[in-house]
Amino acid sequence: MLIQAHRKLGVINADIDGWTEQVREHIENGNNFFLMMRKDAESAKNFCRLFSLPDDCKPRALTQAEFFLMSQFVEADAFDSILHHWDDKH
Repeated sequence: MLIQAHRKLGVINADIDGWTEQVREHIENGNNFFLMMRKDAESAKNFCRLFSLPDDCKPRALTQAEFFLMSQFVEADAFDSILHHWDDKH
């Protein structure tokens, strides 16, 4: 018998201390998640290093339209947090 448990997507805020440990924990557990980070060169470089990518990699940001299409799969608190922080800097 095969049982699938579906979890909604959570969010990790890269502005909070310890976010890299949270990312590693999610990866080790095989959990998908949203990573909310600043739109600046240093944040992008940290992202690239965390995922063992070249320093000049370009993280792909979701558009609001793409995010809304996924909303049924997002935890309510994560959804609210992402929308609250969605601005020109994140």
